[in-house]
Amino acid sequence: MDSAWANLSAYVAQETARLGAIMPAVQLLLYPLVQFVDIRAKRMSFQEGGFFISPNLFDYFRDSYVARETDRMDKRVSPLFAPDDDFSGLAPTHMVLCGWDPLKDEGKAYCAKLAAHGVPVTTKEYPGMVHGFMNMTAVSTPARKAIEEAGLVVGRALGARE
Repeated sequence: MDSAWANLSAYVAQETARLGAIMPAVQLLLYPLVQFVDIRAKRMSFQEGGFFISPNLFDYFRDSYVARETDRMDKRVSPLFAPDDDFSGLAPTHMVLCGWDPLKDEGKAYCAKLAAHGVPVTTKEYPGMVHGFMNMTAVSTPARKAIEEAGLVVGRALGARE
């Protein structure tokens, strides 16, 4: 799942583990939004600050989704800030990151938390790509390649033969 859907997927995986339900075989998180607190506090390159998810657009999404400022740290909307116990026992995770994405650092922090709690994690960063680039397969060869590579990772996790 990508971006906001990856946010929901990360939370659902944590909730699945908390409930002791059947865990998915793999988590595929594409440039996930894993915290709804703020992106303005970080220094962003020119490329990060205006392609598809600017600080103003982030604020609009956050304020539309989370009405009260005090709820921004809630693990249901900011799975990055869930208690440490919520990171144990999660499915192996593959994360796709974009070099020109203001959410990249949060994605790396989420991977670090997963790995610190014994979750197998792989990442693939596409340095010249912007947030949402995998939605541009009709016009972008790197996007098509990224979709193919992510599909191979998921296929291996599900036991497919190459």
